[in-house]
Amino acid sequence: MRVYTLLFLFSIPSINCFSITWGAAWPYSQSIEGQDITIKAIAYAPYNGPSTLGRTRVYKKGKFLYEMDTYFRKRIFPSDNGQYLAIVNQTIGIKVVFDSINQKKNISLSGPIITIYKNGEFFKNFYLEEIIDNTEFIHEAKFVRHRQEWIFPYYTWTYQTKWKRKLQDLEIECESCLEVYGKKTLKNCPSNDIEDEECISCNNSCDSLKLGKIEENLAANSVFFKDNTLCIINDQGNVITLSFESLKIEIFPLEQIIPQKNEFDPPKVKRFYRKRKLPEQFTEPKLKDGSSLDSAIAQQLGLEISQFDEKEDYTVFIHFLILDQEGKCIRFVGNVYDQRKSSNFSLESPVPEKAEALNNWIRDVEFDKREIPRGYEKYSFSCVIRLKEASKL
Repeated sequence: MRVYTLLFLFSIPSINCFSITWGAAWPYSQSIEGQDITIKAIAYAPYNGPSTLGRTRVYKKGKFLYEMDTYFRKRIFPSDNGQYLAIVNQTIGIKVVFDSINQKKNISLSGPIITIYKNGEFFKNFYLEEIIDNTEFIHEAKFVRHRQEWIFPYYTWTYQTKWKRKLQDLEIECESCLEVYGKKTLKNCPSNDIEDEECISCNNSCDSLKLGKIEENLAANSVFFKDNTLCIINDQGNVITLSFESLKIEIFPLEQIIPQKNEFDPPKVKRFYRKRKLPEQFTEPKLKDGSSLDSAIAQQLGLEISQFDEKEDYTVFIHFLILDQEGKCIRFVGNVYDQRKSSNFSLESPVPEKAEALNNWIRDVEFDKREIPRGYEKYSFSCVIRLKEASKL
């Protein structure tokens, strides 16, 4: 059994499944205060994301409604009857294509900001440009060049705190002032017990701390659910609402939805995770007879295993090797690349005939069912196998 380092995987950005790694996605149970909807989810491919292969079940008052074959890392906002589920993408990508004289030619936003599911099936996407005008921000943004395009990869369109001073520093300053002078002295400035300038400074720190915490609370709860309505505070200070009754988007001034910012306390999303003992991220499952997967694949393809100090001729990327509780392969996605044609995994490097042979063979292989973590109906393994031409005697 081999576990490949992340350094090796990160060196291959063209292979999307391995260029970004995620922490383990644990099974969870989620509910929202004031609702009687419970969502229970388990990820079968726990190191993929942000949504991955898994199972999500929806219950109302403990009664099962339906299930989906997807695990969502992001918070899920269900309607009061459980029929609809909403996923909010608070961060989206912006892509800009420039012409030859470095003028912005085409600007596009990548992906929806809200995805709606109905009874477990995809229903509708909402896109930012359909709802609000962010043209000014997009045109003023600083972009990072990537080949022929410029990308501003992390644009968070929901509300962010604009407080410049760190709350931790303000908290230290305010607590120091209260400890030295007391709340009564600071409240009754000017006073003989404190210099006017010091009193103003202390009060400014404490007042700023209060305002900063209000801003922080708004940012932390910029997406919330209330009265069967999804509410999102955007970066322009408005509230976008999506009623699950009409499925219509409306926009309101922040003050109309949240008249008293200091009293803002929306229903909490409660999600409880259950940690399980899982295989390492890039692990090869053993076969039923105890042999290793890499040696079995090498033998099937008429190749040999390439050691770490040797240059490989072929690289096998196994993106999904999904096993059931009996150790049977129920789904396989993998590719074989000829490193001698291109070490950068270009269009010339895939070897489709070897990939097809691997796909046909692996579905009949029996794996050690003890490789499946306890409590999982199925589990997906991902790994990289380095091979070379067989030695000639």
